[in-house]
Amino acid sequence: MSATLTERYISATIRSLPAESQEDVRAELAASIADAVEARTEQGEDPGAAEREVLTGLGDPAVLAAGYADRPLHLLGPRYYLTWRRLLILLLWIVPACAFVGVGLSQALIGADGGTIAGDGHRSVEHYSAADGARWSGRRLFAGTRTGPLAQRYVP
Repeated sequence: MSATLTERYISATIRSLPAESQEDVRAELAASIADAVEARTEQGEDPGAAEREVLTGLGDPAVLAAGYADRPLHLLGPRYYLTWRRLLILLLWIVPACAFVGVGLSQALIGADGGTIAGDGHRSVEHYSAADGARWSGRRLFAGTRTGPLAQRYVP
């Protein structure tokens, strides 16, 4: 069982590495793990527990693989971080304001009075379902037929 645990850890580590370096990393990692487990077992530790401790000490296989591949684990490096942060702050101000204006405008278009617009303007766009949009589209589509009370309301 212990060989299976080590082998699974090594396989998870080398899975994202380039094919030409996988065998070298596999051999190096297997030797390193075997040496660390042997050192712990010589100190009187159970081989299974020693293996688990060594693998836990090595950490996440994906992080270890990134170290072998010399690739960073971040999406935004220092070069783009400040630009990303400024854009995020800007969007956090603009998107809610646009949602508020959009809800108010949609309420005004369906003929709601000012109190209703101000009262419902705080609702985000997520509260309006696709059915609400379909009803609005249907009203505009069939408004020219002048059938029913809603058609008279939207057609001059």
